[in-house]
Amino acid sequence: MTIKAQRATIEYVEGITVDGYMMPNGEFRVGMVGASLALGYAENWLYRLTNRGGKTLKALQGIGYTGLPLDAELDPVNGGGTKATTISLSDWQRLKIYAAQQGKMKAVALLAYQSLSSDADLFTDAFALPRWTVEQKRAMYCAELAKDMNWLEEDRKDWRVIEEQEMFLLSLS
Repeated sequence: MTIKAQRATIEYVEGITVDGYMMPNGEFRVGMVGASLALGYAENWLYRLTNRGGKTLKALQGIGYTGLPLDAELDPVNGGGTKATTISLSDWQRLKIYAAQQGKMKAVALLAYQSLSSDADLFTDAFALPRWTVEQKRAMYCAELAKDMNWLEEDRKDWRVIEEQEMFLLSLS
C-alpha cells in the first residue's frame, strides 16, 4: 500500500542529507536510499539488508530495529509521481547507532550533531533562553568538528614522527 506524503530534504550538516517524508497522519519518516547514503553505505544497502536478512539484520533487530518499511508517494501538489520506501524515525536512530558501531564516520557525525543539538535545546530551555536556530546549531557543530579534525591531524603528525624515528632506527640496525 502506497501512502501520499510530503517530502523535504533534511540537512544535518553540509554533505549529509536525507529525504524526509511527512505522512498524512503527521508521522515523519526517512527514505531508505538516503538513509543508506547518509550513513556511508551504498544506496541499495538497506534494501539488500531488509531482503536478505542475515547477521547484520539480526544485530539491528537486537537494538530495536523493526525494519518495517512503508511506501510513500509524493502528493500531486508537491510534484507527484515519485515513490520512495521509508523507515520510521525510530529505525533511523537504530541504523545510525549500528553504523557508528561499525566505524562509519558519517554515522558518528550524525549522532554527534544530533547529541550536540539536543544538548543545546536542553541547556537553552534550562536557562530560559530562546532556542537556537538550525543554522546556529550547525555552526556550533562545525566549530566542534573543526577542533576534532585539528586534533586528529595533530595525532597523525605525531604518528608520522614516530614512524620516521622507527624507520631511522631500523635503518641503523
